[in-house]
Amino acid sequence: MAWRRVCWGLLLAASCSREPAAPPPAPAAAPAPAPPEPPEFRDAAFRIVGDSRSPSGWACWVCYQDTRDSLESTPGVKDVTLYPDAGIIVVRMLMKDVADAAGLVPAIRRAMPAAGVEPQGEPEPVSRPMRLTRELPRVLRGAFVEASEERPLIVIKCVAAACARCDAPEPDEWGDEVVRVDVDLETNPEAGPCLAPEAVPEWICFDRQGNELGRWRGRIDPRRFQDQLAGMVAAAR
Repeated sequence: MAWRRVCWGLLLAASCSREPAAPPPAPAAAPAPAPPEPPEFRDAAFRIVGDSRSPSGWACWVCYQDTRDSLESTPGVKDVTLYPDAGIIVVRMLMKDVADAAGLVPAIRRAMPAAGVEPQGEPEPVSRPMRLTRELPRVLRGAFVEASEERPLIVIKCVAAACARCDAPEPDEWGDEVVRVDVDLETNPEAGPCLAPEAVPEWICFDRQGNELGRWRGRIDPRRFQDQLAGMVAAAR
C-alpha cells in the first residue's frame, strides 16, 4: 500500500507542475475595406438663358443640336442630353479629362453666341412634354380625313418663328403613302396639347386612328430617312 501512495504522490506532483495550456490564437483581423474608386464619369447641367425662341416660347431644335455637336467634339465629353423645352442641357463628362464643368461653357457659346449659359451642378430630374389629349384640334382634322388605306401615314410638321435656323431642311419627297401637313404653333396654340412638341421643327407621325408612331426632331438624317419612313408606313397599315 505504501508504494501506491508514493505513486499517487508522484502523479499528483507531476500534474501540479505542468504548465497551463496556451489560449487559442485570436482570429486574424479582417482586412480594412478598400476605399471606393472615384467615379469615372459625372453629369453636369447647364441652363440656357435667352436662347432663340418664338414669341410664344418655342425653342429651336437646330440650335440645341448644334450645341450638342459642339460639346461632343470637346475632349472628355461622353454624352449630351437636350431638353430644349426646359432650356436645359445635361452633359456626361469623363472626370480625368474635364476637371470643371465651367470649362464646357465656351463650347456651348460657340453654338449659341447670343444666349447666356448658367452651370447648374448636378442635374435635377427634367420632365419632357407629354400629350395631354388625343382629341384632334380643328387644324389637324383635315389631314386625318384625307388619309386612306393607300395613304395611311399622317406626318405633321410643327413650326414656329423662333429663329432662322428653325427652318431645317427636310426631304423633298415623302412619297405617295404620306399625308404631309404643317401646323404653326404660334397661330394654332390649341395643337400643342395634342402634339406635345419639345421644340421646332418637329415632325410627328400618326396612323389613321391617331396613334403616334414616331418623331423627327430638328435635322432629319437623309441617310436613315427612307428606312425610317418605310417602317412607319408599314406600321400605319
